[in-house]
Amino acid sequence: MVHVYFQMKKDADLAAREKFEQELADEKRETQAKLLAQQEKSQNKQSEIDELRARRYAEEGERRARNEVKAKVLS
Repeated sequence: MVHVYFQMKKDADLAAREKFEQELADEKRETQAKLLAQQEKSQNKQSEIDELRARRYAEEGERRARNEVKAKVLS
């Protein structure tokens, strides 16, 4: 009878430990997912900024070229 009690206690302790470890693993996965989402968002934002800078740089080059042509025509 005592042996059965200790086995039941051991089983309960093991189940509690497994549940705790699973909760830790779930929490870790959630944290990793959040960090990955933040990183992707940051990278996307940086890509948008880089694209905008490139577009503005190209537009500035086109504007200078038009102004040069305009200046040559008017002179």
